Amino acid sequence: MNILALGETPARQLGLPLWLWRNLLVVATGWMVGVSVAMAGAIGFIGLVIPHILRLCGLTDHRVLLPGCALAGAIALLLADVVARLALASAELPIGVVTATLGAPVFIWLLLKSAR
Repeated sequence: MNILALGETPARQLGLPLWLWRNLLVVATGWMVGVSVAMAGAIGFIGLVIPHILRLCGLTDHRVLLPGCALAGAIALLLADVVARLALASAELPIGVVTATLGAPVFIWLLLKSAR
């Protein structure tokens, strides 16, 4: 992925078969997203916001970024679960509501920041 991040021309010059890796990554990503949504539900803001926040913190190497995203996403989801359990005394909020409420403003801020 680090070679693909360099761009199309440098990746070709380094001998990477782009069509193979693009198709493989699209299929693998689609499969993993489908399985995770089927198992965990629609908690999509974790997967959208956490990688961007880690990139803003300076993690650009994918060998560090991918495990960092997994760890930071797990921590963020754990904190959202704690908030969902403690927010109402008589009932428990769905965790998707908490992640959307906390993640949407951050995602909008990231979109506005990238538009500048």
